[in-house]
Amino acid sequence: MERAHIAGLSAVVLDKSAFLYQHSFGYEEIETRNPITNSSIFLLASISKTVIAVAAMRLVERNQLDLDKDINTYLARANVTEIHHPLYPMDKITMRHLLTHTSSINTNEEMVFGFYLPEDNYLNRTIRELVSDYLVPGGSLYHPINWINKTIGTQFHYSNMATSLAALIIEVIVNTSYDDYVRENIFHPLDVYDARFALGDQRKNLVHHYAYNSSLASWELYLPQLHVQEIPNTYWLQIGFFSFREWPAGLLRMSSTSLAKYLQMFLNDGTSLSGVKILDSHSVEVIRTIQYQNLVAPISVGLLWNYANISSSIFHKNRTVFGHRGSALGTLTSMLIDPTTNIGTILLTNADRDANEYEGQLVQQFMSDVTLHLLDCFSSPSNVATNIYSYNLLFLLLTFIQRYSVM
Repeated sequence: MERAHIAGLSAVVLDKSAFLYQHSFGYEEIETRNPITNSSIFLLASISKTVIAVAAMRLVERNQLDLDKDINTYLARANVTEIHHPLYPMDKITMRHLLTHTSSINTNEEMVFGFYLPEDNYLNRTIRELVSDYLVPGGSLYHPINWINKTIGTQFHYSNMATSLAALIIEVIVNTSYDDYVRENIFHPLDVYDARFALGDQRKNLVHHYAYNSSLASWELYLPQLHVQEIPNTYWLQIGFFSFREWPAGLLRMSSTSLAKYLQMFLNDGTSLSGVKILDSHSVEVIRTIQYQNLVAPISVGLLWNYANISSSIFHKNRTVFGHRGSALGTLTSMLIDPTTNIGTILLTNADRDANEYEGQLVQQFMSDVTLHLLDCFSSPSNVATNIYSYNLLFLLLTFIQRYSVM
């Protein structure tokens, strides 16, 4: 292995009518050297949040959901305890607040490690139990720091719990599980059948999770429930399959091919290439619209799809992209669109960002570099076949990926 800190990667470049490039590198499992393919199933991490926004806008189209209505209006239908900011109880929390991370719901950092669970143990608690336990005084997970001391709608604060609450509201409205609703109403119409939150018995093609050059003792101290193991005679640690309590916000799994179908639907204003309408074009426009022009935040927020700037360390370029990135243990992903060309890129990896700060910075920069190279290469798809510049960039991309993959 040479500079080995990414065990496997699957990449797709697409526009609204075609996949322009697709290839996979490395291994689903280092020990068996089972290769990554375009059908390998990755944990998407926070890319999962984009599906919550799509599901919500489907309900808006059907006049079942008002983005600016008090969420307790919906929760009351299922006898869910009302949710209010304990410091600002008169403030109204709306679905728009939840979908823009402006609900003042905080991440309790002391609970983060405990939210990771082995296998499918997240199923032991429903979403309504989770949000009530965390957000309502007296709940088993409640603490005053679960809320930030800001009035609703005035500050951006990224929150998995807030987006999980949004998924609960969708559950209440449709009177079925969020998992079943998105699979039956978003993914199955797109001919996507490998999208799932639970591991279940379907483990074929699942990509394993790894951390490189990390301390096993630290994992055993902070995350003993995951049973992380060393791979003999290497610097790799294998992280067992896991789940986490805020599952709607980051536990969706699927292949890069399936995710590309989903993104292509979005690029086509809500309609698949086969003509299946998932969203109206107006709903896609709402998701893509910056909701708060003057909000101080590291990103510009649409509805759980966001605008951010990324830069390349190789060609010293930067670009504004739209979409979402994801990070979890042994997982780093991105699904990003160039809003000026509507070219989309997907990068799914089983690389770790958090266990080793230096390695984490390397892999994050790698993701930005490759994304920008791909967008440059395919910015004029009709000319790719004859464009020497594009060919050179593609060659550099492949060389770069091989350099940082398991050899």
